[in-house]
Amino acid sequence: MKVSTAERYDGPTDGRSVLNLETDLAFVGNADPGVDWHCHNCHRLFARGAYPGQFLNVLFKCYSCGQLNASPSRQPGQPLCRPAVLLAPGQFHIKSVVDLSNPFPLADHSAMNGYLYETSAQPIPFSVAGNGRLNLTAEFLRELSTRAQRLLGENYAHLRASDIRGQTSRTPPASRHRLTELISHAEETASVLETRLAVAVGHPSLDDITELVATVEMFERWRNHPAWPQLVAGLASETEGPHSLMLLSAASYLSDQGNGVGIVHGKAHGRIPDLWLEPNLIERVDLEVKTPLAFRGSRTLDISAEKAEEVITKQVNKAASQRRGQLRSNRTGLLAIGAFHLPPTKLEMLATVTRHVLEAQTQRKRHLAGVLLCAFSYSISRSSTPPFIQQLKPGLQNRWVWHPGYRGNLAVGGEMPPRKTTLP
Repeated sequence: MKVSTAERYDGPTDGRSVLNLETDLAFVGNADPGVDWHCHNCHRLFARGAYPGQFLNVLFKCYSCGQLNASPSRQPGQPLCRPAVLLAPGQFHIKSVVDLSNPFPLADHSAMNGYLYETSAQPIPFSVAGNGRLNLTAEFLRELSTRAQRLLGENYAHLRASDIRGQTSRTPPASRHRLTELISHAEETASVLETRLAVAVGHPSLDDITELVATVEMFERWRNHPAWPQLVAGLASETEGPHSLMLLSAASYLSDQGNGVGIVHGKAHGRIPDLWLEPNLIERVDLEVKTPLAFRGSRTLDISAEKAEEVITKQVNKAASQRRGQLRSNRTGLLAIGAFHLPPTKLEMLATVTRHVLEAQTQRKRHLAGVLLCAFSYSISRSSTPPFIQQLKPGLQNRWVWHPGYRGNLAVGGEMPPRKTTLP
């Protein structure tokens, strides 16, 4: 059992949650090993058997001496597992023992606000958006291009010059820097629209515009997260852009579904996943994101089931290999596979293929709970008033495929026991 002395607090209490302890031992849990909390001033015991991290951003007023004590604060980038007991600002009187046996945090509202600030920054609206749709005008495409260039910062001028040299050379490179290519395409389409030439519904360029919109919106959403500087710096890389976009898209989807999500960043060693989830205070679920080349661009339009099975098998083996994979065999893992420019029927085909791949491995990779398939999509409509401008609505399709051989604690499919993570 770890014995901890709470931190002394002498600051203001306005806007804070203050627990006035009216009994010596106010909180009792069954964590093993657990934490016993003592008053900083008189060393009276007020919490026994608590889980590490069970109190966040909370103040305690000692029953014996009246000293204010502060619990640990939520750290930048720290997920907040759900359900959490969230306290509004104000004074609370604890007159009887509170049971801490459920491994979920008791937190001040500021802990949740901090988590939401980092994972769900307020959207920056486009000037030509309405009813969740984007008007496909030259003005919108110019704004989209400007915001994407802002993400690349001082790297954009160099990348743009390098791209122009490559495209005008006698032997253009086989591939281009993806984000620079998307920006160029948006600007070229804007020039076409400025000459009053309409873009036909279903034009292949709409896939690229959707990808660029997703890149801008996802990176802007996570702009307050401590991992953002590292992720946005990776946009200058020729290969990291699509991977980071899918990473943030999967993180957004999981966070929006009520899961506490963390992004691995900074220097790390060993088996390192891209994301992790904290179902409760004693469990962690690692998630690896893959964006195979075969599922990017026009090549996905005609991909066969046989080729898809080959690609998915490779990604599952790379991520969940007990010897070399990013997902540790002693911890529950999830794999997210991203696809770009994929027709809806192809996504269902990928789900069917993934199911076959996992069914063939029921005696292996028992730490792998399942695979999340993510694919960007869009719909097109026309405005109801003149000049009847085309409107774009980007979207993200997600499919869960659960591993029948999984033997961990994560609740998947239709079974959702209490105090276990539940994923849609």
